[in-house]
Amino acid sequence: MVTLSNPTKYLGNELEYLKRVLEGESWSATGGGWTNTLEKEFAKVINRNSVENWNNTPDFILAKYLIDCLKVFSDINRNREQWYGKELKII
Repeated sequence: MVTLSNPTKYLGNELEYLKRVLEGESWSATGGGWTNTLEKEFAKVINRNSVENWNNTPDFILAKYLIDCLKVFSDINRNREQWYGKELKII
């Protein structure tokens, strides 16, 4: 069994963690002001290209979904690196 560095965030609390990330609480290392800016930019691009018409979903909901995907992907990468005993280095 691998012990992750933040047991309150992970071990036994995975569903609660995922729920909080998806609801926009800032448990993720990707939280912060830049995500709000990026979310607004995603919404503009989605709106400008009428992407919301593909599935009748408002642009701001699709933009939040994209941000949530990036948050979860970031945490997955961090978990993988911890599993292998490496530090995630972004270059």
